[in-house]
Amino acid sequence: TKMYLLGRGSDIITEWDLSTAWDIRTAALSYLFELSSYETSPWGFFFRKDGLKFYVVGSTGDDVNEFTMSSAWDLSSATFTNVSTQKVQTDAYGVEFDSDGSYCWITTNSDIIHGYPLSTAWDITSMGADNKTLNVATGDTTPRKVRFSPDGTKFYLTGTSTDDVSVYSLSTPWDISSGGASADSTSEEILGDARYESFHVDDSNGEYLYAMDYRNSNVVRYKTTTPGVFKVSTLDRTGLQRFSTFAQTATAGSMLNLSTDGTI
Repeated sequence: TKMYLLGRGSDIITEWDLSTAWDIRTAALSYLFELSSYETSPWGFFFRKDGLKFYVVGSTGDDVNEFTMSSAWDLSSATFTNVSTQKVQTDAYGVEFDSDGSYCWITTNSDIIHGYPLSTAWDITSMGADNKTLNVATGDTTPRKVRFSPDGTKFYLTGTSTDDVSVYSLSTPWDISSGGASADSTSEEILGDARYESFHVDDSNGEYLYAMDYRNSNVVRYKTTTPGVFKVSTLDRTGLQRFSTFAQTATAGSMLNLSTDGTI
């Protein structure tokens, strides 16, 4: 029942309430969380599945900022917790964690995803130097967001050099470095002329794909007839939804996340 957007060129995360789970047409702005004290050029953020922590990266600090929420999924209860002492690659754009919080994965303005180990799960101060990588140039040469499938056997990737979502299989679940040299499949440019930097696959069975088109500030929901497969041939057009955020925030959205219960 929550959706979160990070504005392009903005240092604010907006929180939206969905009165109907997974239905972006029912979204209403509920809170704005200011990030400028921690990262002046934020690009990516990740919410832990229990809604009690989130992490932010950007192109200024070249580090990872950790925040804690005393009330799950409620940004008004968020406080800054820690910042990583370990620097990440220059121009960090996306951040993702494995299921147990032992690895942090960072996308940058290059075609390589970097993996950083955490000696204490979810504690960003325990993050060490990157020791795992995967070149994803066949999927996108400037990747922005990466997201694991619910079981960790695949990851989804999008960026600015294509309008696709690329899907990679993992020989070791939750380990991006175990991905193949090329993507299993792509979404066949399902967004057409849209510029698609961020997306969210619903956490239940991969039935819905949510995309953030920063050029027109639209969040778009696609429904697929084959869960986890986002191709033109498997899309159910009756499930298409659009929601414009600009009227309420005057900011073009760039990064997108949803809560695990489908309330954006």
